[in-house]
Parts: sequence; structure tokens; C-alpha cells
Amino acid sequence: MKAVLSLIYSGEVQANLSDAHLLELLDTVYEFQLDDDLLRVCQAMCMEKITVANVKNLLLTAKLHDASFLFDACFKYVCESFAQLGSDPEFTVEGRCTALE
Repeated sequence: MKAVLSLIYSGEVQANLSDAHLLELLDTVYEFQLDDDLLRVCQAMCMEKITVANVKNLLLTAKLHDASFLFDACFKYVCESFAQLGSDPEFTVEGRCTALE
């Protein structure tokens, strides 16, 4: 909740938020239909923290909320990192990316 209030009042996101808290923050921004500027700030923070470990969850969350900037950034990351992601059975089936389906 502290991160949400910080985002609302300062327009900034704490730099040390965990991946789980970032996803919760993004969910909250959509759930309460907060200002588009806050949404962009939240998406930007998520885009800075994309990793092999969290790209699937970020991609799915972006798709769920139609967060196009974040979705595009995640998709680009997947394309650039497919060699690492392609061996993840939760991410692919027979070499095909299932996270986008």
C-alpha cells in the first residue's frame, strides 16, 4: 500500500520494489483506474526490471491489463533472450512460445 500511495502522491515508484510488489502495483493501478501518467510510470519501472526470471509474469500481466508499452518491451525481451527462455518448459511447448497464447 505504501508503494501505491507513493505513486499517487509523488508520481514515483520506489526503486527497490520486488517483482511481486511491482506486479501488485500494476494490478492496483488498473484496478482503481488511476491516472494514465501513473500507469506509464508504473509500466516504465516494470520495463526497467525485466529479467529472464520475471518476463513471463510481466508479459502475462501486461496482456491481462492491455498495458501495451510493457507488453511490447516484454515481447522484445523475449525475442532477444529466446535462447535462454526456450529451454523453460513453462514458457514454451515444443519450441513454441506459449506465454503469448
